[in-house]
Amino acid sequence: MVPLVTQAEIDNDGRSIALTLNSARILQSIGVWPALENSVTPINTVHVSARGHFGVTRIQASEEKVPALGYVVPAMLLATALNKLLKANQSIDLFNPNKVTSLIKNAQGWQVTLENQGVVQTIQTRLIIAADGTQSTIRKLQKIATTEKNYQQSAISTRITINSDHKNIAYERFMTDGALALLPLAANNCGLIWTASDNKIQELMALPDQEFLKYTQNVFGYRLGRWLTVNKRFVYPLKMLFATEQVQAGLVLIGNAAHTIHPLAAQGFNLGLSDVAVLAQTLVDALKNKTDFASLAVLKKYEETQINTQQQIIGFTDRLTRIFAHDILPFNLLRNCGLLTLDICAPLKHRLANTLMGTAGHLTDLQLGIPYEQ
Repeated sequence: MVPLVTQAEIDNDGRSIALTLNSARILQSIGVWPALENSVTPINTVHVSARGHFGVTRIQASEEKVPALGYVVPAMLLATALNKLLKANQSIDLFNPNKVTSLIKNAQGWQVTLENQGVVQTIQTRLIIAADGTQSTIRKLQKIATTEKNYQQSAISTRITINSDHKNIAYERFMTDGALALLPLAANNCGLIWTASDNKIQELMALPDQEFLKYTQNVFGYRLGRWLTVNKRFVYPLKMLFATEQVQAGLVLIGNAAHTIHPLAAQGFNLGLSDVAVLAQTLVDALKNKTDFASLAVLKKYEETQINTQQQIIGFTDRLTRIFAHDILPFNLLRNCGLLTLDICAPLKHRLANTLMGTAGHLTDLQLGIPYEQ
């Protein structure tokens, strides 16, 4: 089990999280949004382009008739707000830090053995929700198989300052060896995420700060003015993972423990948050109906409700990585035509916008109904 992150780890996190509109609604429903609303930066426009080619697509909040397409928040602020809310809930017992060393199924549910610095204890629970990340201990203890795809890519995540107004525009610039994303942050700051081959990322990490800024600016261009400074750079390896089994009687995998995806479309955290919301609603409905919330039938209902969304997002993200991975004439023409078609075809652009906002399908209303007790 992955322990809750410490404050020092939170403060040292260089990532920026792009929250979909639907994720913002979920965070509102659980009461964490007030702690974030003065720190988040709305995304009013998403600008998608391919380096060296003419195709461009722009998605705008005004065209979708929403206050924002999404919001950007430094990961450290989001983690701090969520941890604060968790610790303030008197009905939750935290065993942190601890790691799970064994799971034993019994008539009452599960006997879970925890260990921390040589101290061992056991707890009994009817339902285990495994939200312990890509390297999930729970998944491994249960010998749940996974389908995996190694992209042989990594991502650099950092923050930069610029000498102009970003105008609340999020940029996704595709290249043959990955993509460069810029996310608007407070003042003249942007979150920068560069995905590329492992070798390319090593080369970029070896550059001094000013050389990295100059090189990256040349790749992206000057539509955001001149780049001034760069914060500490962090590297994250990339792969796709999908658990072949997400639920058992009394156990469910969610988030990265169930599915880890490429960050290209910034959907990983949002998909995990939608898992949480749909599962919570499923459990609440079971309790209202006086049904065993830990039963396989109830958990299967969650899986059947959510798996289509998971597969759509995973497929969408994986296709993007493949579509922009080739620099040959037929693919270039298709990409350029595709981006131009999206930009002028309102129904197609609206459909893409719904995917990026997380407002497609069953999610919109379901996740707003999660009860929250102050």
